[in-house]
Amino acid sequence: MLFFLSQTVAQLISAGAIIYALRNHIVSANSTSALLQQPWFLILVAMQAIERLTGLASGVAFERDWVVLVRSLIYRFNLVFSEM
Repeated sequence: MLFFLSQTVAQLISAGAIIYALRNHIVSANSTSALLQQPWFLILVAMQAIERLTGLASGVAFERDWVVLVRSLIYRFNLVFSEM
C-alpha cells in the first residue's frame, strides 16, 4: 500500500512541476543549462526517479505474490492427480 501511495504522490508532484513550468513560460529556456538549473526541473527528475523505484517495487511485490499463488495451485493440482 505504501508503494501505491508514494508512486501516486510522486506522479502528482511531477505533474505539478510540469504545469508550473508551462504556466510560467519557463520551458522556453534558451539553453539546456538554463533549463537544468531550474528548481522545478530537479524536483521533476527526483519525483520521476521515486516513481520508477516504487513502480519496480510494486512489480516485485506483485510478482512474488503471483508466484506463490501459482505454486500453491500447482501443488493442489498435483495432489488431486496423485490420489487418483
